[in-house]
Amino acid sequence: MNNMKNIKNLVTVINQCLVIILLSMVAPSYSYAQDDVEAEEGILDGKIPQVKGPRRTVAVGKFDSIGSFAANYGDWSIGGGLSSMFVTALREADRFIVVERANLQQVLAEQELAAGGLTRQEGRPQSGNLQNAQIIIYGAVTEFDAGNKGGGLSLGVSSGALGSLLGGGASLQGKSGTVGLDIRLVDTSSGEIIDSFSVKETAKSRSFDVNAGYKGINLGTNQFYKTPLGQAARKAITKAVQNIARKSEDVKWSSSVVEYDGSEIYLNFGENAGLKSGDKFVVERVIKRLTDPTTGEVLSVRKKELGIITLTGVEERLSYGDYAAIDTTPPERGDMAVKMSN
Repeated sequence: MNNMKNIKNLVTVINQCLVIILLSMVAPSYSYAQDDVEAEEGILDGKIPQVKGPRRTVAVGKFDSIGSFAANYGDWSIGGGLSSMFVTALREADRFIVVERANLQQVLAEQELAAGGLTRQEGRPQSGNLQNAQIIIYGAVTEFDAGNKGGGLSLGVSSGALGSLLGGGASLQGKSGTVGLDIRLVDTSSGEIIDSFSVKETAKSRSFDVNAGYKGINLGTNQFYKTPLGQAARKAITKAVQNIARKSEDVKWSSSVVEYDGSEIYLNFGENAGLKSGDKFVVERVIKRLTDPTTGEVLSVRKKELGIITLTGVEERLSYGDYAAIDTTPPERGDMAVKMSN
């Protein structure tokens, strides 16, 4: 009798061990208890098109998100988190000069920022030290959903020693995540919308632990990137950056005059923007901005062409060259230098 009882106990222990081994084979490759760290792997999961000409300067504002996200995901700042991921992705793309402005009032136009002394205005020096952004990227999170449909393996052990060890049962099912974004690109020189588009991506994972869910995971960490929502966010952001790279070529590249000494002229971009000797620019001065009296929207910008620059030298953040006048008005610090097609 005792032998039979011992055999049954042994069989029970063996079965429990087999289940534990099986769980370890299919369990997630990360631990929810570990400290959050900045992601070591990149955000982009696809190639970004080349952008012709010098690098455009872009700024990313904080993304809006609908209120229901806060109820579903607790302390997560969905808009702020995805905005930060977007900035990182733009830097990874290595196609732009990225200026962080997430903490500024993004509803202000670039001209209004300049008027407040936060950026340099065309035509006059300013004491502010923020770079002018040629493109401001606005976003809204339209979808951020962890799907509940699953499949795959489900192991339920709700009682006994093993059930207690696994917190009342383990269910390792296939999970999905969907992320949708609305993106607007604004040309800061005119206030016009260059382009607006939407992206939506869904990702599935069979190794995601639905019992643990997203508890203890913060946006922008290695843990988050391994979740279905993290994978979907990476895909959506990659598609958005690809679109931005294509559309940014529609924006004329411009720099600002740093100094003109009567023969040689200096600009405030250099190798960091991909400039090279031989590049040509037309120097322009803004003489009038026509704005809507009701909305303040810039309707048109009147400019005056002053001369042509041919670069003869390029440093990391500065370039210089010969100046040929086409107007009697000499260039001044703060005038615009618009890239010409060579």
